[in-house]
Amino acid sequence: MLAKGVQAYPSQLRNKWESILGHYKKVKDWNNTSGVEPYASLSKADRKLNALPLEFPKHWLDILESFYCNRSSITPPCMAESMLGASSLERYSPPTDDGDDGDFDSTTNPTVQFNSSKRRTKDMSKSATAIVDAMDRFTSSIFDVEVKRAKRDARRDKQQDRQNQFIEEAERKRQEFLKWQHTDMVHE
Repeated sequence: MLAKGVQAYPSQLRNKWESILGHYKKVKDWNNTSGVEPYASLSKADRKLNALPLEFPKHWLDILESFYCNRSSITPPCMAESMLGASSLERYSPPTDDGDDGDFDSTTNPTVQFNSSKRRTKDMSKSATAIVDAMDRFTSSIFDVEVKRAKRDARRDKQQDRQNQFIEEAERKRQEFLKWQHTDMVHE
């Protein structure tokens, strides 16, 4: 962002991120409600009426959805058993009434698929990169909006200055006319 001339403080970025997450949660909750139109098909008036964000691009929703649906805090990447190793997969069978005194049986091992931490890291990295890219595009669009706003304000200020000059000039001419009229009446 500094390369684009924007200086943002961590607190500003945190607030923006929390705002985006809040909007994401509202949109996701709305879309998960049965019997309502999807957020994307609502008009701005309907969005405002339902206290939903007026603008929340679908590609942001898709990016956040893919990020949060693949998080290990939401979906565990592997089971606890697979983390313990093969020796812990042997099952203990308790003693039975027919004289079996219970033992370990390694034939009951379930099929375990080990998830690669490299793949998880790569997937998380892709998701994080997608979010950073989206945030960069978002910041760029905000920057563009701010530049347009500054230009519009400058034009408005310039127009206001011209109007003020016109009013001052008109007032000065009115005063001159009144002065001339007054002196003309005095001479009669």
